[in-house]
Amino acid sequence: MSSEIFAEMTSLSSQGLLVVASGADPSIVYANPAYEAMSGYRLADLEGSNWLAHAAADEESPDVVRLRQHLALDELHQQSMPFLRKDGDIWFAALKLIPLKAGADGRKLWLVEHPVTSGAQGASAELLKRALGRARRKLASLDRTDPVTGLMAHEHFEMLLRHELAIARRESAS
Repeated sequence: MSSEIFAEMTSLSSQGLLVVASGADPSIVYANPAYEAMSGYRLADLEGSNWLAHAAADEESPDVVRLRQHLALDELHQQSMPFLRKDGDIWFAALKLIPLKAGADGRKLWLVEHPVTSGAQGASAELLKRALGRARRKLASLDRTDPVTGLMAHEHFEMLLRHELAIARRESAS
């Protein structure tokens, strides 16, 4: 089937559909209009991007690890997982991964049915709090080191030096 016919067929679906190429970072090959409306992203923004970067979970989370394991296999897989919309909101998708034939580049292709699972607002807030905590910790670590050289930032060095000098004075040490 040609890609034009496939795109026309999937564009008629009210369910969010993606075509994902498996690999170290599973990349989005195609997204239908229903997925674009659901996620807030346009196909131009999504095409070629890492699909799992849109997940609202850590790379090491059990959901992401299990999904990566199944992408290496050649069998149907179903799993619920949180994803991020472009506006930062989180939705839970009851994913269904259907294996397709290999693409022109030899990578395995998957059709991913991406429906929205309703009634997950409380868990959504908890996931958002965890993601916010991770982002704050990352920002704090960036504040202490120079991102280019990897050396301690000057402000952090001065604060640490003042702290160590105060301890030395208090303990009458050099």
